[in-house]
Amino acid sequence: MDDGAARSARRIIRGHMAVATVVASFTATLVDVAVMLGVPREEALAHAQLTPEILANPDARVPFKQHMAIWDLILARRGIDDLGVRLGGAFTIESLGALGYLMLQCATPRELGRCMERFGSLLCDVFIGRFFEEDGRAVLEQVLAPRFVRLRHPAEWSMSSGLTMLRALIGRDDIPVLDVWFQHPPPPDVSMLTAYFGRTPRFGAPASRLVLPGEILDAPIVNANPRLHGYLERHAESLLKVLPGDDRLADRVQRKLTEMLRHGVPSQSAVARHFGMSERTLQRRLKEEGVVFQTLLEQTRRELAELYLREPRLAVYEVAMLVGYSEPSAFFRAFRRWTGRTPEQYRAALA
Repeated sequence: MDDGAARSARRIIRGHMAVATVVASFTATLVDVAVMLGVPREEALAHAQLTPEILANPDARVPFKQHMAIWDLILARRGIDDLGVRLGGAFTIESLGALGYLMLQCATPRELGRCMERFGSLLCDVFIGRFFEEDGRAVLEQVLAPRFVRLRHPAEWSMSSGLTMLRALIGRDDIPVLDVWFQHPPPPDVSMLTAYFGRTPRFGAPASRLVLPGEILDAPIVNANPRLHGYLERHAESLLKVLPGDDRLADRVQRKLTEMLRHGVPSQSAVARHFGMSERTLQRRLKEEGVVFQTLLEQTRRELAELYLREPRLAVYEVAMLVGYSEPSAFFRAFRRWTGRTPEQYRAALA
């Protein structure tokens, strides 16, 4: 990984002041990855201020900042270009803790999608994905806030492990990939991703997405046990009730803005409704975090525009649409106000 990307990772880790958490079993898997790449286990634990006892408890929670500190070590290693798909190919659902064991006992992938929607925060408050039906197809989707997008390996791990998981759950190694997207710009070499998914991914997309045939949604999950599912669901419910906090509202609002902008400019009232609160309550709670909705919207549009302009296959007018501008001229004026440059000048400086 180059120095600039590593610095970006460190800025992300230092800048995230929320109390979001990750299930300890998932962090333990990440520590194992760091060790596999040559980081001594004691060094990894000390760097993230973790103990073996915390990671040995499958229901324990690790602060998101400490989880990302392990990524910091991983991203500093060399020879990790194919890390995402390597990890995805070796993925085991048990690494997801209580959520993973519950997913194993779902009757079908469709039910698994509902399980992810309901209990996804048991895995992580920040990197929550969705699995749903759209236009008769099965879609695994993850939308990251702009500041996380440049960390490409977690997204590549998520999509490749999703494919591994679904193939294993229904006992079909031949599930074809109909489409695959990533939010991050294209890496220097896309051949490993193309080989893994059987098609060239789209980069600079509004979301990371894996699109599969809709027929898999109602395929039976091998060895699912309804009685065990009921027990594990009750356990998941009990864990959800005592989940220690969430990330800042501003972070959750920015994730939602990132998701909504591809369909136009989201209103404050629409965002408030999504979070089950009034506009006034949304304004007040954001203010308590030192954030103004309109400023956060503007920041999100700028960060996304800069990301999309790194994808050369996206025309500038397409970037404008993806960040909520119906008229390219309005986008040009906004981008010049943000950066002092036109979109073309910004893109040329990247070359």
